Amino acid sequence: MILFIRQNSEGSVLFIDNYRQKASKPSISIIKLLCEKALCSYESRVTSTKSMFKLYARVPIYIHQELLLFPTKSPRTYENIWVNYCSIFTYEKRGNQVLVFFKNNVSELIDITYKQFKQSMSVCQKIFNHTKHLEDSLYF
Repeated sequence: MILFIRQNSEGSVLFIDNYRQKASKPSISIIKLLCEKALCSYESRVTSTKSMFKLYARVPIYIHQELLLFPTKSPRTYENIWVNYCSIFTYEKRGNQVLVFFKNNVSELIDITYKQFKQSMSVCQKIFNHTKHLEDSLYF
């Protein structure tokens, strides 16, 4: 399971369970590829999520039931980290940052305010509940 994706000078690093996978592409390109593998475009996910949940910035991207990524900053910025909502166990405030504890016992200090992180988590919960409701209603 992807925990988070961090961009660096050589491309990106995907933190997956207990290992790291380097990629020569920027993180936004990886997100776009993940969307395409799920038979949708990044742009359509952003547009529909913005519209449905009345969002303007830092729009989460739902890929599938184990991958719901949200950006910590604008997706276009170098400092942005894409965090997988589904892999988070808990989080806590550390000064002006947030320490995230993932389900596999890995932790990461992320440069985002606690308020912004909590808002992103709340939006992701709404998106996750919406998609879960859709899946459940398909099977009556």
